[in-house]
Amino acid sequence: DAFYLEAVVSTQSTGTLTKHINTVHARDRTSGILYCDQCEYKTPTKSHLRNHMLAHSGNRQYQCPHCTYSSNFSNALTRHMTMHSRELFESKAAEASTGTSASQG
Repeated sequence: DAFYLEAVVSTQSTGTLTKHINTVHARDRTSGILYCDQCEYKTPTKSHLRNHMLAHSGNRQYQCPHCTYSSNFSNALTRHMTMHSRELFESKAAEASTGTSASQG
């Protein structure tokens, strides 16, 4: 069976390419640990490294509709949204206890 790798890294330096291959695609031969080539992060799992690399991309595709929070992961946005639900619940509870509405001012 043949496996093909589509490269998304472009460099003019063979040293840079070698570093990328060794950090992103190859494990430390003795420990089996994968290393991020942009920070000190390390993991034994390729999928964790792939997810971690999204943090360096600056592209956060999941945006909160209520504030400026954004994330690379839908589950992180879902967890964040519980904060807004809690705030709304607490606001309505306060209104009920005082008999006023935020819209009444």
